[in-house]
Amino acid sequence: MDLKLTTDTRHGILVVTVNGELSVYTVSDFRAALRKITDNGAYRFVIDLSGCDFLDSTGLGVIVGALKNARAKSAQGRVDIACDTSRVLNVFRITGLEKVFAIHESADDAVAALTGMAAQR
Repeated sequence: MDLKLTTDTRHGILVVTVNGELSVYTVSDFRAALRKITDNGAYRFVIDLSGCDFLDSTGLGVIVGALKNARAKSAQGRVDIACDTSRVLNVFRITGLEKVFAIHESADDAVAALTGMAAQR
C-alpha cells in the first residue's frame, strides 16, 4: 500500500502525479498535498492517475474535495484528471463523476486543454 506523489509544472499548469494506490490507508498525504496546492494559489491543475493502481471511495472523495476547494477559492477553479487505466476510469464512470471532471488520456492532453493549446493542435 504505497503512494508516491510528485508534482511538476507544464506550460504554467501544475500536474500532481499519483503512483500507487489511493485508498483509506494512503490518502492523508494526498489530501494534504492537494490542500497545500490550493492554499498556495493553484486553482487549475491536473491530477495524473495514470500510475494509480487502485482508487477507492476515500481517494475519490479527496479528489472531489480538491475540486470543491479549488472552485471555492476561484471562480476559475478546475481540476482535470489524466488517466488511461480502465480500472480507475470505471470508478469515475460508476459514480457519474466523468460528467463532473474533464478526463484525459494523458497529463499532456489535460495540460493542453487547460491552457487552450488543444484548440491549436
